[in-house]
Amino acid sequence: MKGSASKQASEALVAGVKEALSGITILDNEQLTADVIASLIDIASIEKNVNDRYQRAIENHDYNEILGLFNDKSLVVSVGRYFGIDNKIYIDRAISLLEGDLRDELSEALMHYISH
Repeated sequence: MKGSASKQASEALVAGVKEALSGITILDNEQLTADVIASLIDIASIEKNVNDRYQRAIENHDYNEILGLFNDKSLVVSVGRYFGIDNKIYIDRAISLLEGDLRDELSEALMHYISH
């Protein structure tokens, strides 16, 4: 999971930088060099905010925040082992539950976490 946490933090940093880039206004005929763009974006601050947010969620055991932060669809192929279940069987069981008679109740129970 540590590799996943690092990957998620890196992706959050990239998203933060993209957001900062989208806020830069370029005037007509203005040419920005990489150095100028880098000076307009405080990458260290973005990285600190990302790391603080992850650390705070983990320290506070804020599972809703953790689920939102670690919204990684590829985790499904490695989660089963944490429940003592083969990953393939875990995926099949999860799909079966979501398609079964309890799908409405299960969807309702998970909605809070999914919409985070």
